[in-house]
Amino acid sequence: MECRIVRFGQRHNVAKDHPELAAARPDLVTPAFSENPVGSDDEFPYLFYLIEDGVILGSRKAIPDRVYSGPEGLPYAWCFDMYISSEARGKGLGHLLMQRMVEEFASRGTIVGGAFSVPAVMRLYQKLGYDVLGFTPKYARLRNVAPFLAKKIRSRFAVSLLAPIANAGLAAWLKLRSGDRNANITVQRVDPESLGTLSEEFDRGSQLYWDREPNWIISRLQPSDTLYCVREKSSKKPSAMLVARLRDQPSDGDLLPVKRLTIMHFVVDANVTGSCSHLAQAVCLLLRQTKADVADIVTSSPDLRTALNGRGFTQRGEGMTYVFKTPSGLNLPNADQQSAWHLTHFCSDGFTFD
Repeated sequence: MECRIVRFGQRHNVAKDHPELAAARPDLVTPAFSENPVGSDDEFPYLFYLIEDGVILGSRKAIPDRVYSGPEGLPYAWCFDMYISSEARGKGLGHLLMQRMVEEFASRGTIVGGAFSVPAVMRLYQKLGYDVLGFTPKYARLRNVAPFLAKKIRSRFAVSLLAPIANAGLAAWLKLRSGDRNANITVQRVDPESLGTLSEEFDRGSQLYWDREPNWIISRLQPSDTLYCVREKSSKKPSAMLVARLRDQPSDGDLLPVKRLTIMHFVVDANVTGSCSHLAQAVCLLLRQTKADVADIVTSSPDLRTALNGRGFTQRGEGMTYVFKTPSGLNLPNADQQSAWHLTHFCSDGFTFD
């Protein structure tokens, strides 16, 4: 068995350089980051695959990025999309693929990492020497209970009677918990073309993040995504930016689809007092304006968690796990602390470009 690597510079000649791969798994050939704004050299390894006697047993993908703390960036590779053929499972091939990736990116002086939501995989990463930061929590605020009642009651008539009563109780509970505070912010829709100028106004502080270039955000937008800027009413100064994704999520057998407002990405200005509170207020405003049933957000920021709790959000399970491995000689300040990383939905959903 052999582990082979497809380099970015080979992407137009895979049929020649890797004929067995091109013949057996053409779906793996095209890089997953064709629109990625982060530059890639021709030697970047975007696909690792295991082959034996002409049979593709497994593969794993990577895309280039840069991680920032302040103005200087370090080379980074997102790793994702593990595939092991059904007949080869249980033989440690996933471990072998990941080990090969660690070695390859270490030789390039590149940090390697990924995000996932399967607890059992954490032990594998730990064995390979990764830093495993645990699960980043997801927070949610409910506005309309009807779709969730429908999952339990299975009667549209009963839901139509009970939902208004339940929603009134929910509104009273949220008012009691978060207070009847008027928002001291405005939330404005932002065109992607103006994002570059706007993003220059923000101070990210010491958090580690991937989105220094505005094009990084734009490249990950889907048709259901909208960019917003949050400003203080008094000073007009921008204190936060966010990407909101609005979508209906029907599933088989559900009487009513759930209209979900997901905050995919956000930035708060470290120099603006109360910026986390402003962001939490903004999500509440958008929840009402869009008439979504529920809003959710993943965050590793203790300050934002406090602000969300103060606005009636509750922790609703685990959002994702983030893991990374840094080659010797590269230094990331406080990287072993989850709160040092700017972890959002985009870090787990956006990098696959689906």
